[in-house]
Amino acid sequence: MSDDELEGIYIRPRSDGGLFNLARLKSQRHVLVKCIIELFYADDSALVAHTLDGIQRLLEKFDEATRAYGMTINIKKTEVLYQPGQPHIPPRALMGGTPLV
Repeated sequence: MSDDELEGIYIRPRSDGGLFNLARLKSQRHVLVKCIIELFYADDSALVAHTLDGIQRLLEKFDEATRAYGMTINIKKTEVLYQPGQPHIPPRALMGGTPLV
């Protein structure tokens, strides 16, 4: 995936002391942009994307990586959480060809 294709949470921290300066809206100085696509805590993982296609690509890569290390993902414990827009269409994401609920 190239940087242009990354879907996730974009974090733009500022460390120059100009957080409340309106001139900062015009300047790109001192702005670092990071795209967060996975979150890990203990033995749990969360993948983040803005579209179903984006999450499907991440799921495929995650499944491929876990298999490469001899690990398996417990499909029964795996959930898809989403915030529906309009019109509401239930997501259909697959992990190794198995639909996730």
